[in-house]
Amino acid sequence: MPSPDIAKTLLGTLLLPPARLYGLYMRLARRMGRPAVPGVPCVGVGGMQPGYPGAVLVTSWLLGWASHHGLTATVTTTPLRGGHPGRTLRATPDADPEAIDAQAIALSMYAPHAAVLSDADPRQAVAAALGAFRPDVLLAHDGFSRISPARDIQIAVLGQDDLGSGFNRPVPAGRWREDASALRRADVFVVHMDPERFEQQAERIGKRLSRFARPVVSVFPRAWRLRRAGGRETARDFGGEPYLLLTTESERRTTPHALSALLPPPRLSVIFPDGHRFTVQDLRQVMHDATRLKCPRLVCPPVTAIRLAPRLAALTGDAVALWTYDPDVVFGPSLTPGDDFRDWWEAAWERITGPTPPESEHPQKKDAPEAA
Repeated sequence: MPSPDIAKTLLGTLLLPPARLYGLYMRLARRMGRPAVPGVPCVGVGGMQPGYPGAVLVTSWLLGWASHHGLTATVTTTPLRGGHPGRTLRATPDADPEAIDAQAIALSMYAPHAAVLSDADPRQAVAAALGAFRPDVLLAHDGFSRISPARDIQIAVLGQDDLGSGFNRPVPAGRWREDASALRRADVFVVHMDPERFEQQAERIGKRLSRFARPVVSVFPRAWRLRRAGGRETARDFGGEPYLLLTTESERRTTPHALSALLPPPRLSVIFPDGHRFTVQDLRQVMHDATRLKCPRLVCPPVTAIRLAPRLAALTGDAVALWTYDPDVVFGPSLTPGDDFRDWWEAAWERITGPTPPESEHPQKKDAPEAA
């Protein structure tokens, strides 16, 4: 029998709130786990929420930066959906989103020169990356709260909900994977928010993050081209024809802002929760709304469009065309005047590797996000 003191400790642990228990579990896992050590510079990009869409912008920008400087980059990511246990899969633009996570597919579209590897076991993905591609830099996408691989630089990507009512609310009360103490691991905070909103929320953002004494910068997408999902057709606008916008809660403001450079406001916006699993009934209702409002096009953010394209094609044919946009990655205002993500990144990279190599004489074509 356990002693009275041990029994009391165990009972006290069991009576902790679920969020505290989850935090204890994460800390214990970190202490007991042995993260893979890549042996090459490793950069983590991710947030407190799993699969936060702003992380795709930052990872794609880093891939573009590496390409411009003649560096080989490989991405490892753990699928939110899909995947095959025990197998490392390489994402491609035409991959099935039921088999490989949509964020990995998006990154493979934006950076066809880089390998994007998906595996439920991060150690296995790292081993495959090092063995097959021998990269100059490894990017651990959606890698904030995961134990492996070990990182030299950690970029934390946060959004509107993270800095509002969702702050410091781990599961099951909220969507965070850990409590706010985990933010100490960040080397920089990148807030996925358009400039106007960022400036309006600056005081709140400062209250949330200034205690960690890290740079706080903003990032947002800006559409430079419209593209039909699952095809090669592109456009600069729709010739004045109306469209219906379908987006997620975390992108409800950044998506209209991104599209404003090319399109007028939508006739109707339909907003679903982050991580929502779209049912046939959901999609039929969206198609019904588009038809009722005489909108021949449905527009989604890129990752959502990847998830929905095959399902909508099977459901409706060409009755309503699904479109998305290709984004420029734009770094906006910072919490402290003078802070700039690109300057911070160059300094952080030089700290772990030495001087940055000169830019390549043959920068990549603009078929992927680029910095503005």
